[in-house]
Order: sequence, then C-alpha cells, then structure tokens
Amino acid sequence: MPSSNASSICHIDWRPSRWLAAALAGLGLMAALSLWLSALPGSLGLPGALLAAGWGVFLARRQLQQAPCSIDWLGGDEPAYLTRRDGLTRLQGVTVRMRGPLGTLAGTDASGRTHRLAWWPDTLHAQDRRQLRLAMAVSWRSAKPLHKQAA
Repeated sequence: MPSSNASSICHIDWRPSRWLAAALAGLGLMAALSLWLSALPGSLGLPGALLAAGWGVFLARRQLQQAPCSIDWLGGDEPAYLTRRDGLTRLQGVTVRMRGPLGTLAGTDASGRTHRLAWWPDTLHAQDRRQLRLAMAVSWRSAKPLHKQAA
C-alpha cells in the first residue's frame, strides 16, 4: 500500500498568464483613452495617453517574459520550495490567498526578499486550486492531540 506522505506534497507549476497580460495591456489602453478624452489640454493629454498606453504594453510584455517555475509545499507552517531555472529557493512564512479562481502565494527567502506568485484561471486549473487550498488548510499544530480538560 502506498504511503500517503508522498501525496501530501503540494506541487504546482506556475507560468505567465495570458489573461493577465491582456488585462494589463487593456488597462493601459483604457487609461490612454480616458486621458485623451478628458479635459486636459492637448499638451498634457497626448503625452499622458502615449505614456499610459506604452506602460500597459510594457507591463504585459514583462508578464509574458517571466520564466516558468514550480512550487513544492507541505502546507501549514512548513517552508515552500520555489524551483526556477536559476536554482532552488526556500521560502519561509508562506501565505496563500484564494479569491475564487485567483490565487496568490507569497513567502520570504533567507535574505529577506519576498517572492510572490499569482495564478489566474488560465494557469491554475480546478485540481491545482483544490490542492493549494488543501495545503493552505494544513496546520501541523492541529495534528497534536487535545488534552482532556477537568470536568
């Protein structure tokens, strides 16, 4: 019979989200349009619109150029291990936030640098979302037996 410990590790791959890149580019274009249609003088509106559109495209391209990575986590208070092409990073103080189909994971490495990963619905499927929620719910303190209280 296989051990359940091997299946308790949460392993999730991360890749850049096309949906997020499209949203960033769209927000940049909408900001440009709003500046162009505002009551700003043309000498401020046009450069501001070009800057907003350019910044949105820059953010979208930067999002798409990030290298894929993977995360391995036992859950609870345990450290997570972030595997990127430049090596393995141990993350302490891991926090996970789930908002419907969106998920974020953050933790700090040994040098105090914060690492954040955000999953959008096109990169975090239902099975991975469930696995992340289960790992998030694990607390090693809850595995300790409760002491009987005097009646």
